[in-house]
Amino acid sequence: MHTVALGILTPKSIDHMKSKKFVLYIIIAHFVFGSCKKNGVQVSPTETTDQNSPVDVYAAGYSYNYATFWKNGVATKLVTDTSVQSQANAITVAGNDVYIAGTVFGLATYWKNGVMTKLSNSPMNSFGEAIAVSGNDVYVAGAMGTKAAVSVAEYWKNGVPTRLVTDTTDFSWVYGIAISGSDVYMAGYTFDAATGFNVATYWKNGVATNLTDQSESGANAITIKGSDIYIAGGIGNTAVYWKNGVAQTVGGAGTTAAGIATGDTGPYVAIIQGPAESSYWFNGFVTNLPFFSLAQSISVNGTDVYSGGGITGDNGNYLATYWKNGVPVQLSHDGFVQAILTVPK
Repeated sequence: MHTVALGILTPKSIDHMKSKKFVLYIIIAHFVFGSCKKNGVQVSPTETTDQNSPVDVYAAGYSYNYATFWKNGVATKLVTDTSVQSQANAITVAGNDVYIAGTVFGLATYWKNGVMTKLSNSPMNSFGEAIAVSGNDVYVAGAMGTKAAVSVAEYWKNGVPTRLVTDTTDFSWVYGIAISGSDVYMAGYTFDAATGFNVATYWKNGVATNLTDQSESGANAITIKGSDIYIAGGIGNTAVYWKNGVAQTVGGAGTTAAGIATGDTGPYVAIIQGPAESSYWFNGFVTNLPFFSLAQSISVNGTDVYSGGGITGDNGNYLATYWKNGVPVQLSHDGFVQAILTVPK
């Protein structure tokens, strides 16, 4: 069986939970599970949100081991039993309704306005990584465990599961979902037995298309603007994004593109550069976030760029944080923002 060389971008060591994004360098594993310190460097992020902002800022992730979302800095627990490890991985808003996907004690889950729905009662682990809503239909995508002790790409439409791969003996995964009209797009990776590589893959209405036939690759996020499909990920150890299947490099060696959002004039790409460095790319220029920052999600409103993630704390934990144009807003003293979304008020 092929071994998946995924990096550890889910910054909390949660039992039975797999890394959220595709990275090829394992040094991040030490950053997450080790006892990294700031070596005396003090981080003093802002702890209040901008009440005059033209947008509502939604963030989803975890705080003190339980799934949490924040609206304009105000936290809401998504689980009542905080002894059960849980995590929110994705968020979307439809009208007045807030939908969140995640994993609770090894089971794919989604919440509508805080009401939890488990998507599986199987003894096999399952993972809710992405969510989208179209009318009355709720789509959650991720992976489902098999008897071969692997997890394979799967999605649920209104709670009904659909497997996206026929090979259930090796890993595959979905990390992103987007809907355009009646078409449902998902992005992740599959395993190519012929080459022995994981391959960045997207699905349109369940039909898979490989994004590259090169070295190890994976896709982490997908968004659609007009007729254009944007996907963020990595080829080898280099961050890229694909526009309608054509790859563009946006990072150097040892990077991955973890998130993508479309602004008025093009895509913004969230880049992880190393175990404690993040940035975002736009129009050929890279903007670095402060050191000791790890950001893996991105949202754009006009010229304002919001990145979601965490700052390394003195005791090796994370401070759940988002950055607006590089300025940090701390949300929790122990936690991480897995997904960020801005919605005009």
